[in-house]
Amino acid sequence: TSFLYSKMTETGTYDYDSVRKWTKRGLRKCDLSEMDLVFFPVNINQAHWALAIADLRHKRVEYFDSMGGMGQVYLRNVLQYMADELADKRGITLELDEWESVSHGRDVPQQNNTNDCGVFVSTFCNYLSAGRELSF
Repeated sequence: TSFLYSKMTETGTYDYDSVRKWTKRGLRKCDLSEMDLVFFPVNINQAHWALAIADLRHKRVEYFDSMGGMGQVYLRNVLQYMADELADKRGITLELDEWESVSHGRDVPQQNNTNDCGVFVSTFCNYLSAGRELSF
């Protein structure tokens, strides 16, 4: 869901309890430990969308922003969420120091206006989920 990240940080700080039940009910019922990639659309101040992903295969969290943002706080929160979620649902301990955080900054396609961030996030998801290089 596109509101998971917003919900888990709505108080201004990371709060796993606010989203603890999101992966175990209804249509959202899923086991994140079985995923290769987990996508986190990030809404920034109700004005911009960016994307964070957790790559469980390579123990890496990555941030993609079509306006060149670095997103360090988003990377930290996504990694902490994955650690909390896997510990809570599966009893799996993530060794956080084994994970790499990568912010792509301006090394990804950039929008040339202030309106297309949602399209860029959707396209990032499409390309990354297919294992394609971001060359659009």
